[in-house]
Amino acid sequence: MPSSASPGAVNQRVYLLEDHEMFRLGLQSIIDGAEGFSVVGGSDSVMKASADIHKCKPDIVLCDLQLRGESGLRLIQTLRKMGPLPLIAVLTSHDDPRLVAQCKKEGANAFIRKDQPVMEVLEQLGRLEPGGWIQPAFQRQGDVPKSAKGKRSEFAALSALSPRELDCLKWLATDLKEEEVAERLHISVHTLKNHRKSIYKKLGFETKVALVRFCEVNGLRASIS
Repeated sequence: MPSSASPGAVNQRVYLLEDHEMFRLGLQSIIDGAEGFSVVGGSDSVMKASADIHKCKPDIVLCDLQLRGESGLRLIQTLRKMGPLPLIAVLTSHDDPRLVAQCKKEGANAFIRKDQPVMEVLEQLGRLEPGGWIQPAFQRQGDVPKSAKGKRSEFAALSALSPRELDCLKWLATDLKEEEVAERLHISVHTLKNHRKSIYKKLGFETKVALVRFCEVNGLRASIS
């Protein structure tokens, strides 16, 4: 995956609060694969996240707002009572300006929509700084959010993939033959083809060209060494 961090940048330790397990695992795989970042933990509830963050002290918390039966804003409020806040990026499908203002007021450093390209999200995580605020892209540009236009969320699409399918997706976007990809992933060609079929169905691909373009836009191609 292309680097989203500047040369010589210190590795940023990231914690994920997301109650959709497959989405959280997909995010973890993407962030762990990006230069300059590593995921140190994740959970699906504010209570567990608060305890974990107190112990592992991450540099960045990537926090979903709409959790089962609770709001991610509660985590920000809880962390503020515990001491200095880590850098916090809210990740959500919402675009209500009042919610953006509330997140900023509570101490978040960025408001990131789930329909942004993966590389944009990583770039924004790399720009976070204490006391800073990254204005949402749709507010900076005055754009109508993509969701309002009926476009498919790239993060939502990726969340449909299993971690193994996400690995296959990255390698299928390379110039390697299927036999070589299967060998790299330590699976059979038959298994790889089954994963490919599932990926095409879930992401709506009809050709490899579509798969490659999707991976290029989102920085998901595996690095061949």
